[in-house]
Amino acid sequence: MKKLVPLVLSGALMFSGCANTDYYYDGMIGQDHVEFGELVPIPGFDFGHTMNVEKPDGIEIIYSGNQVGTKYKVSKVVITNPDGSSNKYSLKNWKSTPVGDTVLDEAQRQFDSYMSQIIEINSQKALANLN
Repeated sequence: MKKLVPLVLSGALMFSGCANTDYYYDGMIGQDHVEFGELVPIPGFDFGHTMNVEKPDGIEIIYSGNQVGTKYKVSKVVITNPDGSSNKYSLKNWKSTPVGDTVLDEAQRQFDSYMSQIIEINSQKALANLN
């Protein structure tokens, strides 16, 4: 199964031709290592999006969710500590909880901040290529 997913994804990306590369990123934002790439939805599958952020202190945060209209909506966040322990927060059957809502609201704010910085970085790179 692990070998099948990359094959399906590469095929989908190759044949779709419609992936938005504006948000693709793998690099540093401040002191954080950030990776983000949109995945093209395939009928019967829901890949959504995933952003991985590794903080300088070794904490890893994974934001995931779906695109709603033109906005990305975080519906799950996993925070992994350097010792390997982790906490997961998500909308459970689209129901909210007080702690989950607080964490997901902050996760959305952080995600949006990274996304705006990715757009700025990618725009500057594209403009530099014009010169």
